[in-house]
Amino acid sequence: MNPNRIPLRTILIVDDDPLLCRQMVRALCEYHAVVACESAEAARQKLARAHFDLIISDWNMPGESGTSLLAFVAKTYPATRRVLMSGVLDPVMPLEQGDTMLFKPCSSAEIVSAVATILSGREPESALLDRHPFDTH
Repeated sequence: MNPNRIPLRTILIVDDDPLLCRQMVRALCEYHAVVACESAEAARQKLARAHFDLIISDWNMPGESGTSLLAFVAKTYPATRRVLMSGVLDPVMPLEQGDTMLFKPCSSAEIVSAVATILSGREPESALLDRHPFDTH
């Protein structure tokens, strides 16, 4: 085992876009144990059966929203890090349920970097995190 390698972490990805779920699983599975599902309801079932170090949830999904899911995770599994992911920034989006925001679209390399930063406990440095998707700088 490489002593410089980050320990394997468990990540749950929740997004109603199956292509994005597959992209994120492919990007992260070399470094972490990754599970994906396409709804908050399915995510709740997976959370009840296994521990996850990190959950990345889309904001706008059919049924329960990502913010509602992350509020549940914050209350029920407080040690689980939470990331809200969205392709848009809505002025009424309650961001307090997540540890940070990840804006779509993003490349596989950007996803890996963002997850490494979040799981290391460092403050986000990536331009993908905590920024408005229409910022030009």
